Amino acid sequence: MLRHCRLTEDCRRLGAFCYSCFKAHAIAAHGGAGTSAAPDAEPEPKVVRKPRQPRGQRPTLTHAFVARLEPPMFGYAHYWDGEIERFGIRVSAATGKKVWIIDYTVDGRRYRKVLGTWPTMRDDEARDLAIKVRAKARNGEHAEEIAPRARPSGVLGAPASMWHLASEWLDKVRRYKRTASADESVIRKYILPHFGPGTPVSSIRLIHVVKLHRQITDSGSPIAANRVLSLMAAMFTYAEQLGLRPQNDNPCKGVEKNPENKREEYLTRKGVARLMEACELHSDRRIANLVRWLLFTGCRRGQALAAGWSDFETDDETGTITWVKPSAHTKTRETHRVPLNKPAAELWRSMQAQATSRFLFPADDPMHHLVDVKKGWKSICKRAGLEGLHLYDLRHSYASALVMSGVPLAVVGKLLGHTQTATTLRYSHVDDDTLLVASNNLIEFLPNKAKADGA
Repeated sequence: MLRHCRLTEDCRRLGAFCYSCFKAHAIAAHGGAGTSAAPDAEPEPKVVRKPRQPRGQRPTLTHAFVARLEPPMFGYAHYWDGEIERFGIRVSAATGKKVWIIDYTVDGRRYRKVLGTWPTMRDDEARDLAIKVRAKARNGEHAEEIAPRARPSGVLGAPASMWHLASEWLDKVRRYKRTASADESVIRKYILPHFGPGTPVSSIRLIHVVKLHRQITDSGSPIAANRVLSLMAAMFTYAEQLGLRPQNDNPCKGVEKNPENKREEYLTRKGVARLMEACELHSDRRIANLVRWLLFTGCRRGQALAAGWSDFETDDETGTITWVKPSAHTKTRETHRVPLNKPAAELWRSMQAQATSRFLFPADDPMHHLVDVKKGWKSICKRAGLEGLHLYDLRHSYASALVMSGVPLAVVGKLLGHTQTATTLRYSHVDDDTLLVASNNLIEFLPNKAKADGA
């Protein structure tokens, strides 16, 4: 049996797939990612809209079996009969309601008919009706009052639930967002437990969001409360785009975020000198070279660690070395070309002369690159007297040095790989000496008497 997703324990306990599980997490045996098949799993067709157990392995949907079924955590759960093809029972997470259903195909198009509600309709009655519907389908006839198959919870029929919105959101962000797993964690830990997976999206109001934000804040996590609020705001905006909420009706609008003391750590000229001296004395040349590289190029740590010698282009005429960062290594998912400055180019040549791997910063196994550099970085910072400095602060220091030397923000943004100048502005910091020089420019606008009096 294939391993089920973590969302619905009912599926694992009852040994049957529900549509909610399959939509939230693709099954590896059917071409999905993030899950795997059990060692003894039988190979199944790759293109399957909804995986089902072989009919001989499915239980017979008797009254006693249906009575034991419990509502899933999210959406709907479907259980299929072992005797009649495509005949099953659907259980709702929001209401606990159980209905008999039958799927059939007419003219190449699949339809689903709700036969009746359990226990009002007994299993034998539902079976007789299912047999009649399938008989009509074989003759190309439709059953009465049928409609095309609907997606669960909110697309057709009942209002969309919070589970449906969470599922749609994760389907979207997994395509492009590197932090999609963090979004999923926040949804599981905070959003769905607070609102309830079956709660209609359209019923969420400002007071509900405020209560969750306040609850997380009071637990001692004010910054986490702000992050959850930002995610909820994005999810409800997406709900408006999907038509699950009225336009301009985001319940997160107007919620005041907790104050945050943003870090403004960057290296001064003296700090850079101490850091370079500590790198010279560090025993692991790979870590020392990595620190220099981050400061000289302003790149992200992951980009530096994954960089290979094949990512660089050299111009024999000018001697220019250009780092061509693959789109897979950039945050914008676009190829980023950066010509190396003089100190970075000199460091690149010295490392290449001693290269034993295809990576600039190889691990002990030259087939792989370095991954964990925290211990070496901490040692360098301690030697330099810069405890508390983060590796990412080197990127801020790079941007600040360029801004203080008069490089336009737009150019700095290009070097950093930013698409918006506002993002670059957050990276650029100005030291006191530069502010003093800028402030003294006021003297040029003052009359001579004012200058003399000041003197």
